[in-house]
Amino acid sequence: VALSEATIKSLQEALNKQGIATNSDGVLNDQTRASIRKYQSQHHLPVTGEPDKATLDKLGVAARQSTAPGGQADQAQVGTAPGAQM
Repeated sequence: VALSEATIKSLQEALNKQGIATNSDGVLNDQTRASIRKYQSQHHLPVTGEPDKATLDKLGVAARQSTAPGGQADQAQVGTAPGAQM
């Protein structure tokens, strides 16, 4: 399951709050996977380096799947209904 850029960024920020330094750039790269493995080993989770449900749940990160290119599915709808602009 592909995670959205916003979810990966939330994951990275949560790891940083736990004292595990990683870039918060929304990219699931080798550095992020190494940080995930470190967190997993510290919290008695299976050490996979993957942001699986158990790891995200333990970090308090809600997994949002990427359904649109560029993470457009994560854009919050703010304000009025479409077409209601003046």
